Amino acid sequence: MKDMKIYNIIFPLWFVLFLPPIILLTLIGNFIIDSLVVIFCFYMYRLSREGYELGSFYKNNIVKVWLFGFLGDAIGAAVLFLIQMMTYIFN
Repeated sequence: MKDMKIYNIIFPLWFVLFLPPIILLTLIGNFIIDSLVVIFCFYMYRLSREGYELGSFYKNNIVKVWLFGFLGDAIGAAVLFLIQMMTYIFN
């Protein structure tokens, strides 16, 4: 009998990410983590000495950081999805 591998008979685990409550939690979680990163970088690079104020710096940059971070997550998920599909097709 040939060795048979069965992966996720019902559906792949990453499919759970596309359920609406999970997407909202992901968006909120990414926003919180990105906010912490923006605040950390503000203090790490001592931008207050450069004349920046935390509130205005945060307001001007958080949406850009959040969107680019989420775009990077989406690209990474797409690459993982394609790798999984290629593995499924060629095995």
